[in-house]
Amino acid sequence: MPEKMPALEKEKLLPKEIWEKNCSLPLDLEKVPTPDVIKEVMPTVEELFEEYKKLAEVMKVVSLDLDIIRHGETAHNLERRFTGTADVGLTAKGEEQAKKAGQDIKAKGKSYDLIIKSGLRRTDATANLALAEAGLDLKNLAMVTDSRINERCFGEHANKHQDDFEPDEKAKGYSYGRQFPGGENYSMVIGKLIWFLNDLFKAAQDFQDQSNRPMRVLLSGHGGTLRMLLGILNEVKDREEIRKSTVANAQVIEYPSQKFYNWAQFISNEELQASIDKH
Repeated sequence: MPEKMPALEKEKLLPKEIWEKNCSLPLDLEKVPTPDVIKEVMPTVEELFEEYKKLAEVMKVVSLDLDIIRHGETAHNLERRFTGTADVGLTAKGEEQAKKAGQDIKAKGKSYDLIIKSGLRRTDATANLALAEAGLDLKNLAMVTDSRINERCFGEHANKHQDDFEPDEKAKGYSYGRQFPGGENYSMVIGKLIWFLNDLFKAAQDFQDQSNRPMRVLLSGHGGTLRMLLGILNEVKDREEIRKSTVANAQVIEYPSQKFYNWAQFISNEELQASIDKH
């Protein structure tokens, strides 16, 4: 009988290739798309919920090493302006905050398989400064940009000083179901984050299947968006509690080897659909 040929070992994908395989966001989409553009390419609410219900089962056996960092201080933070998707850079203090975060990362001996940054340069600068300070070689790190973790869009009111608004109008900046003209409400942000998490957890599954360990991810994002993300991951039901929560500039929040299989309980599809329909 002919000798049986050995099975060919499946070629391993690099972390960036795993992400690109699972990322359902159009790769040619601009870094700071408008809310209308996002709504055109975003899956329906029913599709999002159906996908993450399946992933809730997957994540009972798949772990993820996830670190989350908010960008360092910007001039808009300092001046109390609505920033949103306005593309502002870091102050000198913001750069030092990012470097301090990098020192903490280095002290813990951390490294990452994938760095995910928003489409805004303040998260890019923060991640790069922190990673360089941690002694990690930026040229050899897999880095991707994802506009779904951009800060909430404030539309016409971006760049304006918060004290220039009447209390009721200013409250739209912190409301779930309301938004400034041309901007987003927080339920729209939550929809984008669920879409993003669906892809992240699928990538985590593929990585663990081929590497037999959790994928190590650093996500560099924004205060408002990260509040919502942490509310989802921590299964916080009280919206007021989330609204009042804060993420400090360049703060690193760690989820080591965690299974996120209850995260889908954060919001109902009816609640999310109603908010997006009114958007």
